[in-house]
Amino acid sequence: MKQVLLIDDDVMEHKLLETFLFRRYGGAFELVWANTVSAAIEILRTRSFDAIFIDRILPPHLGARETFPLLAGHIGSSQVIYISSDTSSYQWQPDSNGVPIQFIDKLDMRDRIMNGLLDA
Repeated sequence: MKQVLLIDDDVMEHKLLETFLFRRYGGAFELVWANTVSAAIEILRTRSFDAIFIDRILPPHLGARETFPLLAGHIGSSQVIYISSDTSSYQWQPDSNGVPIQFIDKLDMRDRIMNGLLDA
């Protein structure tokens, strides 16, 4: 069973990701949703996940350069996937200290999940 955490302040992103995961895995997943970085850290203190999807912009933070350092000590071996409507710019990508981070376009999220994004 896939354990997935979504950190996003938009309830529609939660519903979309849940739909995409259901289409790919049926009921063989659990999706946990946190709408702030601090809420996600509280969850990550007690649980681990196969994958963590993180919205690039989470107010009051201005991007992955601000959110990743806050989350880095809590992600363990989770696959980290930042989602954004603009992945063309590398300027907002954080120094990940060797932690593999993927950046995907929100418009490509369905296809990426259906093509095995979480199966690696």
